[in-house]
Formats: sequence, C-alpha cells, structure tokens
Amino acid sequence: MRFGSTQFCSLALFASALLTGCSDRGGGEAPTSAQSGAQAPGPAGSAATAEQPRGPKAPSLSGASLARAAEDDALYVADEDHRALRVVPLPFQRDAEPKTIALPGRPAQVLAASGRVFVTVREIDESGAGALLVHARTPSGLAEQARVALPGDAWGIAITPDERRAIVTSAWTAKLSVIDLEKLTVIATLDVGREPRGIAVMPSGDRAYVSHLVGSGVTRVDGLAGEAPTASSVALPAAPLRSPAGVELSASLGYAAVANAAGDRVYFPRHALGALGGDAWWGTPAVDVLLPGREGQPDRALSGRFKPAMPKTRNALFEQVEKGRPWSPGVMPHSELGADAFVQPRAAVLRPSEETLLVASEGTDELVELDAQLSDPSFGVIRRHKITIHRETYYDVATRCGAPSGIALSSDEAAAYVHCRSTDEVVMVSLARGDGQYHSVPPPALKLVAGEADESMSLGRRLYYNATDGVMSGKLACAGCHPEGREDGHVWHEVRFAPDDQSDSFMSGREPFVNFVGHEAQADALMQRWKVKSEEVRGEPGRVSAAGHPRQTPMLVARVAAQGPYGWHGESKDLPARLVAGFTLHRWSSDWNADSLAVARAGHLVKFLREGLVAPPRAKAEPSAEALRGKAIFESKEAMCSSCHVAATGYTDRSVVPLLPAPPPPRGFVRESNEAFKTPSLLFVGGSPPYFHDGRYATLLELVEKNADRMGRTSHLSAEDKKALVAYLETL
Repeated sequence: MRFGSTQFCSLALFASALLTGCSDRGGGEAPTSAQSGAQAPGPAGSAATAEQPRGPKAPSLSGASLARAAEDDALYVADEDHRALRVVPLPFQRDAEPKTIALPGRPAQVLAASGRVFVTVREIDESGAGALLVHARTPSGLAEQARVALPGDAWGIAITPDERRAIVTSAWTAKLSVIDLEKLTVIATLDVGREPRGIAVMPSGDRAYVSHLVGSGVTRVDGLAGEAPTASSVALPAAPLRSPAGVELSASLGYAAVANAAGDRVYFPRHALGALGGDAWWGTPAVDVLLPGREGQPDRALSGRFKPAMPKTRNALFEQVEKGRPWSPGVMPHSELGADAFVQPRAAVLRPSEETLLVASEGTDELVELDAQLSDPSFGVIRRHKITIHRETYYDVATRCGAPSGIALSSDEAAAYVHCRSTDEVVMVSLARGDGQYHSVPPPALKLVAGEADESMSLGRRLYYNATDGVMSGKLACAGCHPEGREDGHVWHEVRFAPDDQSDSFMSGREPFVNFVGHEAQADALMQRWKVKSEEVRGEPGRVSAAGHPRQTPMLVARVAAQGPYGWHGESKDLPARLVAGFTLHRWSSDWNADSLAVARAGHLVKFLREGLVAPPRAKAEPSAEALRGKAIFESKEAMCSSCHVAATGYTDRSVVPLLPAPPPPRGFVRESNEAFKTPSLLFVGGSPPYFHDGRYATLLELVEKNADRMGRTSHLSAEDKKALVAYLETL
C-alpha cells in the first residue's frame, strides 16, 4: 500500500472500513539532489507548406502553462500575465537566461510535440477571437508557422497520439474546437458546458474528456479521428466517498483532466463543494475518477484498495462512528483522510513509474503526490513537496514559487518542473522513489521576470492566490471562489452563528447541518454550540439543513471599478471596506481581526483586482436584429431597466432598491430581514449564472420570465420580447 503513515495509520476509528491495509510509509518532502528565434507572422488559418518532421513523441498529450520539449532540451512557459512565451534551456540551471517570445495576446497553455510547439492565446489583439499559435522548431529556435482562429478565450489544448488532431477549449465562450494539424484548419466547433478547461485524450485517439471550471459535470468528445466529432455531457458527482447519503455534490476549479496510459481511468482534481471533512467551510479537495465506458458509475472499489460501505439511507461516516467511539459535535472523525490534500488544484500530471498523481496546490504553494490507484487519490497523500518560501514580514504569502500553475515531468520522472505564476518562476523539484523518510530542501528556482516595477501589484497578486494568510483567508484564497476574477457558480450560506456576533460567515451549503439525516440529536448539539436557533433552520421533513441567507458568488473582474458602495445590501462604503468585511466571511476565527492588518491587505488587493485581472473577451461583432430589439426594450420607459442599470457606469447606478414583492427564501435558507439589494452590474452577465442574489434562476430567460416586476417592468412583455431582451443582455 502507498499511504503515508502520518495520513492514515493513526486513524483507527474506521480505517478497517475504508482500507484493506496501511503501510509504514513516511510523509515529507523529497530532497533536491532551445532557444527562440524571431517569429514569423502567420495569417489566421494559414496552412503548413511542407510535411512536418516526425521527431520524438510529445512528452504529454495535454497542455499546461509549462511543457517540456519532446527533444528534452527546453521548457516552454506560457506567461499569461506578461503576454509572452518563455523558453528555458535544459539541463535546468537556476542562473540560466530564459528566452522570451512576445505573443499577440495572453497565452493560457503550451504543448510541445515533435518538431512543433502549440500555444493557445485567449484573445488576439483585442479582436475578441482566440487563436492557436503553431511554432516550428528550427536550428535557430522557434518560428511562428501559423495562427488558427478560434472562439474567444482559447484555453486548454491536447493532441491525439498520432499528432494529427488538436482539441482546444474556449473557456468563456463555452466552445470546443477540433483542429486538423496537417492542414491547420478547424474541423468542428462544438458547444459544450460552461467554462471548459483541461483535456485528456484517450490512447485510441478517438475520444477525449474535458473538465469544467464550474460544476461537477464533464464533457466527452467522440469521433476525433473523423470529420464529424461530437460532444456530450457526462455526470460526475464530486467526492462520492465524502458525500452525505443521497446527495450529489457540485464541484469547482476543474482546471485539469489527466488520463492514464491504459485509458481506463481519467482523473479530475477539483474542489468538492459541501463534502464532508474537517472544518473546511468550502468542502474538501477530491480527485474524481471517471472510468471510460462506465460513465456515471463512481469508482468506489478498485483492486481491493477502497471498499467503504455506502448505505442508501444513512451516511457511511456515522455508520462507522456508531461502531466506534462516540461522535463529538463539530469534529469530523475523518478530517485527516486527505481533507486538506490540496487547496485550489491548478494542474496535474501522472507519474507512471510510481503510480502516483502530482497535483499543483495553488492555494498552499505545494506539489502534492497522491496514490493514483485509489478510488479518490486525495485520500492517499504520499508526500507533500514544499516548493515555496514565505519571507514576507507582515504577509503570509509566497516570496518564492507562489501559485504553482503548471507541471512537467523530466524524461526519467526523477524531477518535476513547476511554473509558479504569482512569483514568475520555474522550480525543479527532485522526486523521490519508493518508501522512506524525506528531508525538505528548497528546490532550485529560475526567475522568468527580473522584477515587478509595482510592488503593490505584485503583493496583491500573491495575496489573491494564496490561501495561507491568516488575516484574510480561511483555507481558501480569493482565487478559490473567484478564479480569474470570475466565479464558481455556487450559492453559499451566509450565517451569523451567535446573536451577538458582529459579522457573518460563509458555509458551503452542505456543512454542517445537512449531513445529519437520522442524527438530529447531534445537529441540535452543534446548533447549541454555535448558538444557532433551531427555528431558524429550514429543511425537508426529517432533514436538517443549514441556516442562513443564500448568496451566489459574484463576478469581480470588470465590476469593481466604482468607488462604492459594495456588498449585497450596499453596506460597505467602498471596495477596501468590502474586502475587509469579506475577510471575516471567509474565515471562522476572529483571532486576527485587527483592522490595520486587514486594511493593509485590502489596499494591495484593490490594485490587483482593478488592474491585474483581465476581463473575458468580448466578440467584436454587430448585434443581431433580435439583440437590437432587446436593446430598445431595455432602454424603454416602460421596462425601466436602464434607469437602474446605467450603461455609462457599468450597467448599474449602485443604488439599493427593495425587491418587492419579496420572494420566499429557497429551501434550506431563512428569510431576509433586509429585502433591499444593491443594483448589480450587468457587465458580462450572459456568462455568469446563476442569477439573483440567491442564485435561484439558472438562466437569464428564467429570471426575466419570473421577475414579477421586482426589477424593472417585464410582466407586460411578450415571450418574443423577453427573448429579445435576453439576447441583448448577453451582449453586455
């Protein structure tokens, strides 16, 4: 078995129910033991002029922000924040001089194949369109060969094993493109679910799976080898081994998808929102495993490794508690079972020689190594590679290797190269083999950028990604709920645990009360401990749910330029004040509630939020006739939409307006004591569901149809008018 002794062997309570055995393997850290040429402009969609040389095979079929050359002589880094492709020579040396290739837009991922390097660019020259840049390796370095035009926000890339097809996801526009790499033309553009990201191609080359940043579902792509590929949605509930009985959890931060060489397992590192484990208010990490050909059947027992009982009517956790020691309110007995394996998974790669999965933990600046043979590898933390240094005097954030966002293995799998986004570095981590104890040695780091001219912006960027600063974070950074300044699509519980509390706190919506079906006594004890009144709890008969007000995660990028006010009720006078208030929502401890410490952090964050975050691409196209009709309705005196959603100020006048008649609260929440809400910005509203402050509407059309004249006047509109209004809103 491959479990670290510190992770598993001490858990006598129900290890026998979950595991068939436990080794004496120690945890800890492992010891550390090309050139570019001038680029040649290429027109969009231009074709290759000659057959491409077939050299060494691609080290990986999936892209990342970091890739190793097939020829093993260079690393390529997609530097999104500086609109550049960096070329780092191998063998790795900390004092090497990386080469820089300026790009026409912000790159997201890079993939190195035989003789060619592919780079996805999110937006080309403010046009709104994305692109796949194709660079050919030449004796003098890299030369741009072609640009293939793609839907806006081109992000993830993967290629088939024969290197004849590429698959590219376009995140904001929710598209997937299949590209003929010999002709360099797009074969098909498919509509997929929201925020598609990572891609895992099956060994057959005819199928791929795609992760999504929002929600638990994934996409399956078939027919890649042909001329008419198709896409279909596949349900993949998050963390089934940690889910309350009968509940299918949602997920967020699905940046990566990784397939094994046999093609019988695809790994999706994510955050399971509301999963059982520890005291994490947002849930727990999980690596959800999909079995191709057995979609919809979670891998709960593989090779005898994992055989937990999962009763249909009662939670398996409490089944084990009843057989062991008494349960104590507020303590989750399996909190050590990988409940903090990683925070904000950003990239992942398999290490076949050790049968492990490496995951970049963006929030904690770690590289974690997990047992890839488990039903959920996050239960099997083999070792944590501490790749960061924190030497800030007043802020617990990275000064070296912050926000790891890309991983590439060396050819012999003895080292991992990691791209650290918030500190602009690449580090080389020596990977141990087999069992044993390990000593932590800082890995060698190579700086990609000489230094940031704006120190406040640099600090704000690191604060945004780090989940380690005790003043502002409760185990999850800003980027954990607001990836790239967008949002996770989740509805949270905003709860005030005690009547005399001065601030509210967030819970994921599942923890803690919804988990106690058949265990109301424990729920009552927990409510008494937290001073939550039982009459404030709403739920189905026989089911206790969390109290509190519903709050959907708001989008930040492009919506925080105004002076103020901020907050759902406009309760914060300006953005710094709102951030300080938000720090208390995101952590449950008041030990660090010092105004001066919080205000200092808010100042740096404000700068990054307003200047460092980049808005999603907007297509530069003439509006349709339907959208123009909707614009006229939006601006009409009858509809009154534009009276509050003022175009000149980000489609909001920031006024606080009562929503009358007040709708009843969604199931599991309490009624609002204050029914007046700040008018939200409508910028990019078409891509940020769910809608309303409580997320009750899944689509804009549903919101308009059920508005009941709470916001403007829409009841008089015909069905066609309502669709036209939505068509216009989707252009904002």
